Formats: sequence, structure tokens, C-alpha cells
Amino acid sequence: MSQSILDILNKWDPIGVKQDVGARYEYDGYVMSVYTLLTSKPSEEQIREHLFGVILKNMGMESIESEVGRKERESAAHKLFDLSKNI
Repeated sequence: MSQSILDILNKWDPIGVKQDVGARYEYDGYVMSVYTLLTSKPSEEQIREHLFGVILKNMGMESIESEVGRKERESAAHKLFDLSKNI
């Protein structure tokens, strides 16, 4: 399960580091909080909000999100929501 979450976070890649070999563990620290959220059977909207909170609070990114960034976050949330059905 942890690897599946990590794969989704790495594909989402909100800070654009997936091409940087030195940053390959960048998203490992977010797996446990996402897993904990998924075990609570959240709605897809709650997952989207959680991911947005990660961007703002943990990654220090701007509160203004591009259209592409929003769509990528929604896609990641959808995949995580589907994954939560198997917990």
C-alpha cells in the first residue's frame, strides 16, 4: 500500500523534482499522512484538500495553483480515492 501511495505522489510531483535523481525520496515523508487519511475512508474532495494542504503547509508553495497543477492534484486525489477502497 505504501508503495502505491508513493507511486501516486511521485507521478503527481507538485514541485517538479522527479527528473532530479538526488530528490528521488522527496515525497517519502508524505506517505504516512496520506495512508492515515485513506484509512479514515475520506471523500475524494477531502483527499484533494489534504493534498492542497501538503502543497501549502509542507512544501511552502503559493496558494495560487495553476490549472495544470489543479488537474494533476485532482488526478492524484482520484487515484488515491480508488486506492482507499482497498483498505
